[in-house]
Amino acid sequence: MKERFWLLDLNYEVKEGEPEIWLWGVNEEGSRILVIDRGFQPYFYLLLQEGVDPKTVLEGVEALRSRLHPSTRMEVVERKLFGKPVKAIKIYCQDPDSIPQYASLEG
Repeated sequence: MKERFWLLDLNYEVKEGEPEIWLWGVNEEGSRILVIDRGFQPYFYLLLQEGVDPKTVLEGVEALRSRLHPSTRMEVVERKLFGKPVKAIKIYCQDPDSIPQYASLEG
């Protein structure tokens, strides 16, 4: 189902262990609507310092998974930051609240 609307606010909730994105808005008829996206999987990028071996960082993050909220998967990717290529690890999490714990890691 497609719906055109003006976005007013957004939020996320975790229901039964699954993250949901809640989009609050007003449709073209002026009615308030709430669109819930249950297909979103939270993720973030862990930027690697120059010269650091991605496998070493992956092993370090893997060792910390038992203490932190578990991540669902990780992959080494190449992205651009301010137009320059950088290596990063893309970490997918089940719970968006766990992202700050992983984001504080150095690598």
